[in-house]
Amino acid sequence: MLRAMIVEDNAVYRFAIRTIIDWGQCGFEPPVEAVNGKQALSCLAESPVDLIVTDISMPEMNGIELIQQVKRIAPDTEIVVLSSYDDFPFVRNALKLGAADYLLKHDLEPENLVLAVMQAKEKLEERSKASVRDPGPERVRQWLYQLLTRSVTLEEAERQAEAALLPHRRSAFVMLSAVVRETESPEGHASTAAPDFGQLDPSWLVISLGRGRYAVYLDFKDEKSEARMLAAAYEAAEGISRAAGRSGAGCRIGISRAGFGVKTIEALHKQAEAAVFRSVYDEEEDGRIYSAPGDRPYRDTVLAGSYPSLAKALKNGEIEACEALADRLFRDMRVVKPPEGELRKLLLDLFALLVAAASDQGAELAPMDHWQGWVTDSLARLSPLERIREAVLERIRSVCAGSARERPEIKQAKSYIMKHLDEELNVADLSRRLDLSPNYLSILFRQQTGQRLSEFIQQCRMEEAKRLLRETTLKVYETASKVGYKDTSYFCKVFKEYAGMTVSDYRGSTQPVSGFQAESFYLLINRNSGMALDVDSDSLAEGAGIIQWHQHGEANQCWMFVPAGGDAYKLVNRRSGLLLGVDRGSAEGGAGLVQEADGGRASQRWRIMKSGSYYKLVNAGSGLLADVNGGDKTPCARIIQWKDTMGANQQWDIVKMR
Repeated sequence: MLRAMIVEDNAVYRFAIRTIIDWGQCGFEPPVEAVNGKQALSCLAESPVDLIVTDISMPEMNGIELIQQVKRIAPDTEIVVLSSYDDFPFVRNALKLGAADYLLKHDLEPENLVLAVMQAKEKLEERSKASVRDPGPERVRQWLYQLLTRSVTLEEAERQAEAALLPHRRSAFVMLSAVVRETESPEGHASTAAPDFGQLDPSWLVISLGRGRYAVYLDFKDEKSEARMLAAAYEAAEGISRAAGRSGAGCRIGISRAGFGVKTIEALHKQAEAAVFRSVYDEEEDGRIYSAPGDRPYRDTVLAGSYPSLAKALKNGEIEACEALADRLFRDMRVVKPPEGELRKLLLDLFALLVAAASDQGAELAPMDHWQGWVTDSLARLSPLERIREAVLERIRSVCAGSARERPEIKQAKSYIMKHLDEELNVADLSRRLDLSPNYLSILFRQQTGQRLSEFIQQCRMEEAKRLLRETTLKVYETASKVGYKDTSYFCKVFKEYAGMTVSDYRGSTQPVSGFQAESFYLLINRNSGMALDVDSDSLAEGAGIIQWHQHGEANQCWMFVPAGGDAYKLVNRRSGLLLGVDRGSAEGGAGLVQEADGGRASQRWRIMKSGSYYKLVNAGSGLLADVNGGDKTPCARIIQWKDTMGANQQWDIVKMR
């Protein structure tokens, strides 16, 4: 039987739609239910349906947004829209997006709903028959796109392939990954030109993955010789490369090993992507073709050892030592050739050092959020490592120059302020202690820091107040006193202006949450991207990175909350049985989250804090928050720990799995 879903926030209407007709008589199982578009997508990730009956006006995600999402991830789903709006713009938008029918609630009769459902059923059955007769290249390409972007689960992709009798379910094949170089227009706009794939065998399919990236499925049907398949794949890659060169769309291409059947398509695509990623270690040169790397596991035995020495040199402003250490680090990277995930981590750790040093030295440098996005974007575009090295050296010089510029009087002033926040602080008192005139100190401080002295004092007091409200049970008047405010009312007013919320709201948003059910599993869905906390590549290995990925509700996205003493929890992954932790137990901002065996470390315990209608995950070891790197909304974005920015990329919806 076919499967249906009712999406409606009004319980009365949900009940009416469920009971007004005999769903079994219409050829459907009893429909599942959701109260808004967001919950509907979560249910669809777990179990796709054939028909959706949805309201238009709903909280969090309305019907129009739901139709857009559904038609992107499952375009063959039939949709019937119900609404109280007798309004043509709603009708037009819903039908334009692909809704099959549109019914008004106040005119709804059983026979009208039955007619709409039966018409949808006829379309589904006709489409199924057509797919069996001839799935067609566009349908196969859509199927491959959904599989490669993980819009459907592997099990669902196999079911679809069997239902449509796709020959690819039992074909031998090789995957190519082609990455087209971005070009810049005279107006300064970056763009990519698609290479000419026209010379390929018509049975070989090209799937555009966006931003100049293409997957090419080379179908070899019943071929048994891997050597012949790889030779033909290399010849196809050379043809694409030559055509791209002629059209000015220079590209680099990676080739996977040979595989067989649906189960290996995604893995071989990752092999091809890993192959083409090796181009970052070469000089910028288009037309190169890269074979799949071997299975030798990556071991960081050299690179991480450079960081302590570099941190020390940055702290001391030793520019020549910093440049030499950075050069050696990048030289070692080119020799070791870390895979993409490891290289991203190494570069983010490097920029975290630079940002921390800039903050300590009062030098100007963009915040870590900027560099997280910059590194991710550079690696996605396969920017040569040499170009990244030049950017790092430029920032090292900037930080060291900033260190040299800051005068000792300013360092002394900052140090004194931080140690005496609970006392009266003003320009006259500070100037006497530093043996400077008040006017000269004010001018010098602003020149060196870009802030007025009074602004810096208030900033330090408010940040310390936030820490005390988060980490202690001090009363409000006690907190005010510890940061230099005798008048509690005035403190509360200043705090609200600074933090954008009242003292009580801030403290309430940082209080731990309890009540998670034992032996139950939960999805953690990021507010910013709508994607779920996921173990990279469904790995069972210790040290596997944590990423965000489309919600599918499989075991690698399910987490159990196990009490770990006090108000903390251990988050245990359902597939691997390993704990959510911080790489190497680091307390540094930008450190990646990983899964690891229980070592009893504080970095493996998490406090769940309420943040409006969402939650924050605060690491008990570092006090930092689980954060989607750079606020990225794309799949595979790395999850790191970072200071509280009040951003949506640090807020999570926690959904109990059935």
